[in-house]
Amino acid sequence: MPLPKVIVIAGSTGSGKSAIIRFINDHFYPAIDLETLANHRGSAFGQLHFYASQKDSQPSQEALSSDHSPTSSTSPNNTQPSQQQFEAAVQQCWDKHLQAPLIFLEQEAPFIGKCKIPDWLCQQIATAFTIRIYIPKTIRIQHILDTYGNIPVPLLSAALQQLEKRVSPQQMMLLNELLQAGEAEAFVENLLSYYDHSLHYLPGYAHELYFDHGDIPEIATAIVEYVRRAFL
Repeated sequence: MPLPKVIVIAGSTGSGKSAIIRFINDHFYPAIDLETLANHRGSAFGQLHFYASQKDSQPSQEALSSDHSPTSSTSPNNTQPSQQQFEAAVQQCWDKHLQAPLIFLEQEAPFIGKCKIPDWLCQQIATAFTIRIYIPKTIRIQHILDTYGNIPVPLLSAALQQLEKRVSPQQMMLLNELLQAGEAEAFVENLLSYYDHSLHYLPGYAHELYFDHGDIPEIATAIVEYVRRAFL
């Protein structure tokens, strides 16, 4: 029996890749959500998604202009699994869908937080059918604000320091000033300038799909239809 065809969805930060993966898994074909299995969103701000998912989130501008610190009662469990636990979970997900024609994955760096993607899956990803999606930057900014807008400034500031060795002193100063001033949109826009110019873990060739909107169901459906035309 042939193995499932691996489909990797790539795209710039804020493109909604995780939401697209989940929609495809719920409505079309199985997907392995590596970030959920690793309990991390894969960037310097990766573990802050726990606060982003809280039901009592505040509007983005209010949250980014707040100087209050999170209390222990509102701090969710942000512990990542051990490498052994992560690999076992990935293997279980893979084995569960061996009879499927397609398995979708999101583009990831080799490490998601402290969890390393298993070598066997890295080999699958290296030869995968990769689709890179392009979403307008204004929509990506709004998506990030909508998703992470309730995160307290002290947590954002601490995460930002992890980029200190990777951005210029001038850029770091600007990001800190925007964050402390509560300039949410400008902060995200300048942060994306860093991520958009950082290394992308892509193969030499990727199929490209361009969208002028950020509608997750429409984008996910378009991706699936594109893949079906290619393989099914």
